[in-house]
Amino acid sequence: MTAMFDKAERHSVDWDFTTETNGHVNNESADPITPEHDAGDTAAERTARRAMTASDVSPPAWLDVAPWPRDAAKIANDPPLEPAAAIAAELATAPAVENGSPYSRYKEAEAERAKAHQARPLTPADIIKTWQSEGRIERVPTGFPTLDDACRGGLPVPWRVTIVGAPSAGKTAVALILAKRLEAAGFCVGILGIDEEPEDHAARVAQMCGFTIAQCESREPEVLEAMAAKMATLRMRFYDSTHTIESAADDLGAWATTEKRKAVFVVDTVQTARSDASANAKSPRETVEGNAAALRAVTSKHRLLLVALSEANRGSYRSEDAAETANDMAAGAESRALEFMAQTLMMLRTPKGHADVVHARVPKNRKGSTAGFEFWLRLDRDRHDLAECSDPTSDPGEVQRGEQERRTRNLNAVERDARKVLRIVAAQPGLGKTGLRAAVKAAGSGIGHDLLDACLVVLVQSGRVENRPETHGSRLDAHYFAVSAGGTEE
Repeated sequence: MTAMFDKAERHSVDWDFTTETNGHVNNESADPITPEHDAGDTAAERTARRAMTASDVSPPAWLDVAPWPRDAAKIANDPPLEPAAAIAAELATAPAVENGSPYSRYKEAEAERAKAHQARPLTPADIIKTWQSEGRIERVPTGFPTLDDACRGGLPVPWRVTIVGAPSAGKTAVALILAKRLEAAGFCVGILGIDEEPEDHAARVAQMCGFTIAQCESREPEVLEAMAAKMATLRMRFYDSTHTIESAADDLGAWATTEKRKAVFVVDTVQTARSDASANAKSPRETVEGNAAALRAVTSKHRLLLVALSEANRGSYRSEDAAETANDMAAGAESRALEFMAQTLMMLRTPKGHADVVHARVPKNRKGSTAGFEFWLRLDRDRHDLAECSDPTSDPGEVQRGEQERRTRNLNAVERDARKVLRIVAAQPGLGKTGLRAAVKAAGSGIGHDLLDACLVVLVQSGRVENRPETHGSRLDAHYFAVSAGGTEE
């Protein structure tokens, strides 16, 4: 009997117990038996199961009258049953587990059957039906012109992008900047952060929203309030190490469906993330292979744009010669599953002597107009942004231009905030440092203490604000006045 029940779990029982009334079980529905269910069964078992589910044959009478629990003596006196009926009888008399239902084992078998049906082969018609329901494939610009041109306008969705690189090569920067740009384009963004934790990712996003690392670290209340207000509207979720690849992707997919938007899923990194597929892995290689399989599955299931980060194997970056001679396609650490998983694969390196430049090579780019190309990105560490630039090793002026642009942007940013401070000083002349800080906070400008000091230096040096200090005992307190009303105009 046990062997028969095990077989029922393997192939599943093709009827559904849906109600219990007065201790009796009613059989209300039956699924058709497919050829897959017959594999490994005897002819008698196949015949019996088909007879039980044929549309012109009623279910066995005992299914409608057998009470729960069945008396052991009654079972002993029952006439011999056909194989399929014997399996059903064992199900009906199985002890209750977990949820208290005597049919929980049957339900587990049903779940296995459902999985088997999901794994059935696809036909061309199935795939075309999916295309019809999804509509045209959209290509989303990344903001990196060389990459967009090679991808015929941008990355398609769904798509799997793998970014490989040594530590500090710029993997996370490229991924998060791309994610932020896609969020601005209307995507829901999910970031599974293991190699770097959600707090680290949030600080980078705060920089992209106009705040500095110093402000993230000082955590002044008024700055945090402004930061929270600005970041509250972002369609972005962070997942920590308590999540698996599957659980994070399921949450992201459900959210995107509710919002009726497409989603981008960033995984940092394939080597450190967990997945159900790699739960029983016994080595780093098996972990990566399981995670790669999970990433493929969730991308297809939720129709995501996947950006998976991968550490590089040491052989690809241990020396300059290694970097030049290593095959970028095989640079992913632990397993070749990474190169097979990727539809677009990017290998990142840092040119010697140019710490703020990312050298990107793209050895694999399916459905693109070209592959085997390269481009360079200059990192703005203050704003956490990347802009395409020329090769700094062949264009020495590139670094100087980048530094000058960074200084100009910083000065412009301080000037914008200085004008806000000037309006407050003009409206409330004679404020001291403490009073001015309170007034700036009340105005909701998001200007912290350090930035306020920088603004006052700019305003005093430019002659738009005058400091008239007053002595209070042994203390000299500053008091600020606008030099002229015209200076308050923008």
